[in-house]
This record gives sequence, C-alpha cells and structure tokens, in this order.
Amino acid sequence: MIGPHFTDQSFGAGCVRRKIGNWLNYPVAGAKGVYESIAAAMTATRMAKETHVCETNALTCKVGDQDSRELTYILAPSDHPELWVRLTLVDGNKVDPQLQPDGSLLYRNAVDGVDVQLLTAPGRLKESLIVNDRKVTALRWKVEQSPLLTMRVDGNVTVWSDRNGKAVMETRAPWGHDSSKTALTLDGTQPLRASLTEDHGDLVLTLDATDLDKATLPAVYDPTAVISGATAIDDTHVYTLLGRADWNMGSQNVTYVGKWGDGTPIHTLFRFDQTQIPVGLITALRLKFYQSTDRGANTLSKAYLIKDGNTWIEGLLSGGLETGLGCTWNHASHLPGQDWLGGHSGCGVSGVDYDSDASPPTHDNQGAVGWNTLELPPAWATAWRDGARVNNGFVLIPDGFPANNYVTYYTTDNVANKPYFEIDHTVGSGARFKHLLGTR
Repeated sequence: MIGPHFTDQSFGAGCVRRKIGNWLNYPVAGAKGVYESIAAAMTATRMAKETHVCETNALTCKVGDQDSRELTYILAPSDHPELWVRLTLVDGNKVDPQLQPDGSLLYRNAVDGVDVQLLTAPGRLKESLIVNDRKVTALRWKVEQSPLLTMRVDGNVTVWSDRNGKAVMETRAPWGHDSSKTALTLDGTQPLRASLTEDHGDLVLTLDATDLDKATLPAVYDPTAVISGATAIDDTHVYTLLGRADWNMGSQNVTYVGKWGDGTPIHTLFRFDQTQIPVGLITALRLKFYQSTDRGANTLSKAYLIKDGNTWIEGLLSGGLETGLGCTWNHASHLPGQDWLGGHSGCGVSGVDYDSDASPPTHDNQGAVGWNTLELPPAWATAWRDGARVNNGFVLIPDGFPANNYVTYYTTDNVANKPYFEIDHTVGSGARFKHLLGTR
C-alpha cells in the first residue's frame, strides 16, 4: 500500500504524517503511540479517501474506506508487512470514524443496524460489533491476503499460516454480551452465541437469533484479531487500596503480590495462549519470571488454577479507572460489569474463584531478586490445550505477608526480562523437546 515516494511532515505529539496518494500513514512505536496517531488522524484535513495506521510493537493495522462504501482494514505483523490480510466489511455504508475517549475509532452504522468500534493493543485489533437491530442475522467480510499465507477456519477460529505452516495471525472465537447491567450474559452462564465460518472465501459471523431476540440492545460481539505469538502471555494485578477496586493495571511493567500498608492484598493473574501449547505428552510446565524487588521476607506466592467461569481480560491501562473491558478487583471483565464468581473478590475466593488445593505450586519470595522459576502442574497446560478446562490461567495469592510487604515481578509490558513459560513435551517415539512460550 505504501509506495517509495512520500513526504514527511511533523504532525502533533511527535507523530509524523506521511501522505501517499489518497492514504495517510501515522507510524508510531509502542502501544501508547496508538492513541496519539489516531488523535492526529482525526484532526487532519479530511480527504475523500484516507486510512488510519495504528502500529504497536507487533501489529500494523490500517483502517480506511478505500472503496466508496466498504470499511476496510489491513492487518500485518509489524516485522513482516508482506504477510498481510485485508478484511472488507461487505454491504457497508460510507461513514467517517469518531474518536472515542479511550482512543478507539467508532464507525456508526457501518452496516445497517451495526456500529463498528476498533481499538488496537499490543499485537491485536479489538473489533467490537455493536448490534442495534434484531433483524441483523449475519455479518460478512471479504478476505484478501498475501500469496504467502493460507487461511483455515476451524471451530470458530480463523488462522492464517505461512508456507511453513506456522500460524501468523488469527481471529478468536467471538463472544457477545447485551447491554443489561445484570451480567455479561443472558442467563449468567453463557455469552450471546455466534459462529464464524467460511463461505466462498468470505468470513461470515452468524448471530444466534434466539439469543439476540432475548438480548437487551445494543448487543456487542468481539471477534478480536491477534498476531500469533505477540500476545502469548497476559499478566496483571488487582487490588483495592485507596478505592482502586475498579482500577485496571493491564499495561504496567511490573506486577505485585503481597499486601499494602493498610493490610489489603494484591493478587496477580497469569494466562498464556493455549493455541501455542505443543502437541504430545506434556511432562513439565514452568513459569520463568524476573523478581525486581524484595519486600517479602518469609513470604510465599501460591498459584491456583482459575475456575472456568472467571474469564478475565488483561486490559490496556497502567493504572486508572477502568471504563473499557479490562479486569479489576471487582470485575473479571469490567464492561458491562461481569463480577468474579466470588463477587468483588479479586479472584480470591478458594473453591469459587479458583480450585481449592491443599498443596498449590509455591514460590518462596525471600531473597529472590533476579530470575526465578515456578514449577506448575503439567496437567494444567494439557487441560487448556485439549479443552478440558477453560483457559483462564492462574492467580498468585500472597501467603504470610504482613502489612506493607510485597514483591514485584516484571511483566510482558517491560522492555526486558519479560516472563515466559517453558513446556517440556515428548512426541512420536518418545523424543523430548523444550518449548518456549513468550520472549525474555
């Protein structure tokens, strides 16, 4: 899309605007720049045709209306722009985006009866399809892709792979919720159902008419697009200190386990992408993490498997009142307000939020600054991979911490010393392999 001839102009908040024909390109580095680039795009001189390029550390997303009507977005790994996928919303309306307070772009009535809201985060494009009309039964995208990629749709997940069969990008199985304030779901247990299928090369999202008929409109569906491997690990922490029970910490570069000065606890959540768990017999599962501070003498961090109904979202904030989807102490998913199974509990109620375990995996925090290893049950990874358990990861609960004692671990949002997982597994005739999930 971007040719060899362009001119650079300084344009707002350190961004550079590059004008290429009828396209506008806003290259930025890092997730925080996404919001600056979108804001610059929205204040730019309007053109007959334009695109907004949102680039994070793993994903380049170009959003525009290249055609007269259809809303088009192009996704590619930032380090492999030749591996691109273009998705065009079929039967779309010609609409201009509206910049929202959270940095997202809102296309009202992008398709009759449906608004489309787009937000980029590291390695992913979050696409919210806001359905305002019960007559909407399906949405269709025309798919074009690099000749270096092949597409496969299986079990509500679409995967694009390179010529070596390595997954490059995927869209996750969509889920939906209505706008009632009682729960994320219609009955408190199941989201609004939808199916993702392929039809003559197009992707088709079919909405369950029975669920939609019962829903309080608008209803929101979220078929998020993800760069494979870029967001392999989610990690964050939650707490209640100073009235911050509804704060999200998803983008902080450290996570905490312990207690604040008022004695209230801090819990850390970890989860990794089960689609990257290798085949074969898993014989070992280890979390490798870098402990950056030590205020936890004679204390333990204990890991517990999170219950199936506690699906949480990492979130995008580095501290602040959550108004989007990210988890907080009070909510596993803050919009429209899905509490943890244990209530406003920070995923901390044994046997309700997480599996009871008399001998959980345990890390001794004393004097442990630097790289550490937490051995986890291999059965956890097997159950997540094979679908025996919903992959909600695990929670680290403090044990033995007095007030004002805690430890910190670097997260995947840190520039170095990121946590990662090691998985030992055997395949075929018994050959042994070590699989690394995430990057240091």
